Amino acid sequence: MKISVNGLCAGYGGRDVLKDIRFDISGGEVLTIAGPNGAGKSTLLRCMAGLLKPSSGQILVAGKDLSSMKNQERARRIAVMFTDRVRREPETCFRTAAQGRYPYTGWLGKLSAEDEEIVKQAMKATDCLQYRDREYGELSDGQKQRVLLARAIAQQPDILLLDEPATYLDFRYQLELMHLLRKLAKDPISPLTVVMSLHDIQLAGRFSDRLLMLKDGRQFAEGSPEDLLDTDRVAALFGIDKSLLEDFPGMGRTGRGPEAVMEGKPEDDLDQINEKVPRGMRKGFTTGTSAALASQGAGALLLAGLAPDRLSVMTPAGIRVSVRPAEIRSTGVSEAECTVIKSGGDDADATDGIRITARVGLVKEPGVSIDGGDGIGRVTRDGLDQPIGQAAINHVPRQMIRDALQDLADQYHYPGGFQVLISAASGREIAEKTMNGMLGVVGGISILGTSGIVEPMSEQALVDTIRTCIHQQAATGHDALILTPGNYGKDYLKKTGLDALGIPIVQMSNYVGDALDIAGQEGIRKVLLVGHTGKLVKLAASVMNTHSRYADGRTEVFIAYAALSGAPQECLQKLFSCVTSDAAVDVLEEYHVFAPARDRILAQIQKNLDKRTGGAPEAGAVLFSTSRGQFGVTEKGEKLLSDFGFQGSL
Repeated sequence: MKISVNGLCAGYGGRDVLKDIRFDISGGEVLTIAGPNGAGKSTLLRCMAGLLKPSSGQILVAGKDLSSMKNQERARRIAVMFTDRVRREPETCFRTAAQGRYPYTGWLGKLSAEDEEIVKQAMKATDCLQYRDREYGELSDGQKQRVLLARAIAQQPDILLLDEPATYLDFRYQLELMHLLRKLAKDPISPLTVVMSLHDIQLAGRFSDRLLMLKDGRQFAEGSPEDLLDTDRVAALFGIDKSLLEDFPGMGRTGRGPEAVMEGKPEDDLDQINEKVPRGMRKGFTTGTSAALASQGAGALLLAGLAPDRLSVMTPAGIRVSVRPAEIRSTGVSEAECTVIKSGGDDADATDGIRITARVGLVKEPGVSIDGGDGIGRVTRDGLDQPIGQAAINHVPRQMIRDALQDLADQYHYPGGFQVLISAASGREIAEKTMNGMLGVVGGISILGTSGIVEPMSEQALVDTIRTCIHQQAATGHDALILTPGNYGKDYLKKTGLDALGIPIVQMSNYVGDALDIAGQEGIRKVLLVGHTGKLVKLAASVMNTHSRYADGRTEVFIAYAALSGAPQECLQKLFSCVTSDAAVDVLEEYHVFAPARDRILAQIQKNLDKRTGGAPEAGAVLFSTSRGQFGVTEKGEKLLSDFGFQGSL
């Protein structure tokens, strides 16, 4: 819809702020009003919205004088979004956005199902549908901005007027907003006329069809960004020394910025999940997410000519992670690097706080090549996520990196490709604290993460490592395993010769149930658990995570099965006072009930293992004590020892 502004003068208190403004804009165009503070940008928008009556001149909308339009007609044609912080009565974000339908329903009208769907789609388009049931007043400024834009879009106008719409928005949302506005303007069926004011000359240059420059209330220049954005004109507009604009990113659409350095700390983007949980339960993000964020930052500096203040990616878990870059800078004409600090939330591990850096270069051929640099490990054994010789950057982080850079390429119509080198400060030293060496990853850490999110208190990293170990064995043709909790088990296996049977040994820590589940999923047919009595006796009580924080039950197991074996009250009382499994065994022997109690315990362990696995894999157990030697072997444990060819003595 065409707008014509003819000789417009307007102001306040009898004094004109705007003087003789003249321009035309047609449907499908994006016009940005630029200029220093006090130039009259907001005053012009208020006149175009019908909120301020001109002192002279006129504004024509599709040939009709704006001043002659009734309020409802004007509201159906023109939607307005100003940055004023209006205090509102408590209401949900959906109700706030739904105000855009009032020109059609009336202020007391009821929303129809069609109205509600229009509001829903508007909120979805501005990425704020997740706030629909939250109170508007609880949101951050940036979140409120998106809800207000949804309200304007829900109005289904022909003309959209926006006063500094990028205010309060981080880098990602600024870009998304600008692309959305252009998409609305270029809609082939119902193109919008978009008029906005912007302080950011870079955004104005990249996303506008036309610029209207105002200075001191007068029309300074009007035309295309390519024609207007030169150092002389911009310096004159803002009253600055043009030497400050040398190589300034934004002087033309293809400009490249100078070296830019920003310092900051990792910070959640008002993570709604972490806002709602107590301390100790906050989520973090993986090294894989860190690498994707860092790649996005370096790519943005290259393609946009901007050093982004915030980075943001959607993780496979469906949770968006936003952080400030720790450092971002140009390292050449077609190369930049960005560093992100990984945060483990409330489940910090060895890599919590590590600095992950992505160095990104532009190359002619489309696509994204990814390699590891200093501090990133190399794969030396089969069965891992990546082939031997490749950097230990798993396939999910690799895809996240590709997605982040491809999104930027699409936004900036970049036809070439990217070369990415991921590095990790102190990665070699930190890797010594992980299980990488055991897995066959040498020289640094692995860039991991299947969901992109670190779950607090879940110890998911350990379970993922166990999964990798078991997958590695299955992938190399093994269908039988020995699972042991840790070093005690490994020492016992060596002492008894069980380690020489050729059966792969995997440390499962306390995660007996998880390890059995994973073994079944990987097609392992036979699993022998070998562990200290103090841990594995808990299996008789169906405790499949043997860490004491989840459950203990050792004392109760010994008391229950001693009682079933006919132990007297005095024996049970003594068992109640035992603090170790070895002490409990001593008491059982003292009252001559060790053998029947042990047999009942082993039988129950076997029953619970069968229940957990369903027979796939076939599982048995060997229990031992470092001071007393063998406690016992379950029925299927005996069979598995025979199947494995064990002829020694336990």
